[in-house]
Amino acid sequence: MSIEEGYANISYGKVYFQIFNPKGKQTPLIILPGGPGAPHEYLHTLSELQLERPIVFFDQLGSGQSDEPPHEKGRWSLERITSEIEELIDWFNFPSFHLFSHSASTAFALILARKRKDWPLESLTLASPIASTKQWKKDQDLIRKKMAKKDQQAIKKALETNDFTTKGYEDALSMYQRKHWCLASPVPHEIQTAFDALNPELVEGVMGTNPFEFTGSLSTLDEYSLLTTLNKIQIPVLITVGEHDMVSEETARKIAHKLPCAMLEIFPDSAHMHFAEAPEAYLNLMKYFIKFEARHAA
Repeated sequence: MSIEEGYANISYGKVYFQIFNPKGKQTPLIILPGGPGAPHEYLHTLSELQLERPIVFFDQLGSGQSDEPPHEKGRWSLERITSEIEELIDWFNFPSFHLFSHSASTAFALILARKRKDWPLESLTLASPIASTKQWKKDQDLIRKKMAKKDQQAIKKALETNDFTTKGYEDALSMYQRKHWCLASPVPHEIQTAFDALNPELVEGVMGTNPFEFTGSLSTLDEYSLLTTLNKIQIPVLITVGEHDMVSEETARKIAHKLPCAMLEIFPDSAHMHFAEAPEAYLNLMKYFIKFEARHAA
């Protein structure tokens, strides 16, 4: 299969993209990377879907091979980032498309799916969805309560002092990541490489200084009232989480319950990177959802 790559010129800068099987006949699948701001390569597992359709990857501005966004107020705001994604999707000008999002990018996808009812969007996949700042913190608080006492204390102290450089905190964060970010050992190369390349300014601007309490622009997510307006998203939605995910099964079920046409799948023995931890099962699910669930709803 061929790969087309290039840059989309949008108002905020040049966005690097790759399209696997660009001449595929079936509806394209656009992949929104999470991180926030992780280079797209960590999601390359999904390129296996190219046998049926074009698969579109891109790097968010400020990450990977894309430009830095303008140095101005609101550089990392949810409004600016969703506008970037909206303009990029409009730039592709596909007659119809499916949309996959992971982690932080699920918030952007939900905002846009609610806003752009004119889009020819056939389906939306939310892997480890984040729809509420308060719900995210609730999930992290539950995880912290199950951690070793020394790790709980180290995280509590870091949050109180805003010092995330101590060995105690770094050890606690490492344990949190091993149990809830990716269970695979070693971590798959493409995932580790992408996350080693994260732009610290982007991460802090969007997520904040730590994953336990959003202090970046995601802290404003509840202002969008997503949880109370999910019923406005009428397209088929696939929600996936890992059994040991940072996003709890309770949260995933709550989001699925509020969507008119949602399908939920919990992946056992996996975490936040469940699409890469159980690749065969994940790809089979995506094929089924896009081919049967989304088409039937249409």
